[in-house]
Amino acid sequence: MHKTNDSKCKSKITITDGKKLVNPKSILSLMSAGIQRGTDVEVICEGDSEEEDLRTIIAAIESGLGEL
Repeated sequence: MHKTNDSKCKSKITITDGKKLVNPKSILSLMSAGIQRGTDVEVICEGDSEEEDLRTIIAAIESGLGEL
């Protein structure tokens, strides 16, 4: 799995596929969401470092989160 450097993400981050809300800082929550490759998701960041954190999370998603 691709390391997203979550320890540096200070914002409240939520990913949604329109059905469920997921905290991507929790690998168990992210994995149990069962969001499949190719699914459109919305990433919501709220906090002092939201712009930087949003870029970090989007880069991790675009890289495939370590999937082959």
